[in-house]
Amino acid sequence: MIIYQSLPCRLYPDICNILRKNFINTYFMHDLFDIKGEKDNKNAPRIINKKLIKCTYGIFDTNKVKKGKNDFWFTIKNREEDNVYEYYAAINYFSSLNFLQRTNDIELYSLYRQLRNIELEDFIEMFNNDSLPDMTFNGKIYSFKKNLKYTDDSKCDYIGYFDNIEKVVDDLKKTINLDLSELIGKSYRSYKKQ
Repeated sequence: MIIYQSLPCRLYPDICNILRKNFINTYFMHDLFDIKGEKDNKNAPRIINKKLIKCTYGIFDTNKVKKGKNDFWFTIKNREEDNVYEYYAAINYFSSLNFLQRTNDIELYSLYRQLRNIELEDFIEMFNNDSLPDMTFNGKIYSFKKNLKYTDDSKCDYIGYFDNIEKVVDDLKKTINLDLSELIGKSYRSYKKQ
């Protein structure tokens, strides 16, 4: 099975679309929040039928997927210092009317909307100190998962960087026959630092 683990980034939706097109049976996880008070075992690995599912991808806690002997796990990253800016841009996007009109996902829109008025400097401090405020929706209290700032590189068979996308495209084409060439030349930063 192919496993793509991402952090928020501008090209994340494009990569997800490419994976959906290339693999018939895929499993998508976008798992950014904990719901306070829920007793289920949120950290247990998902049971994924590897005979049926050929590719698992998304933003998720590393512990959610159990890597098998023949699995190929990869990630493509921005530089570490850019992660906080990508999260900030993601919050602004998911809390936008454009997102709501395009998807009708009132839950996600409502959760992110509660963070929209945080100034960048305050957001950076909260992000770095794991102190982003809780959000509420339909009587439930949500919090950002604290271990999603970075991927667990020890599980990765391949780590690429968006600022060297030509090499990533070449490496993944050779390694797993995945064609990401449409990413070449696209802007990979969501947030433009002043």
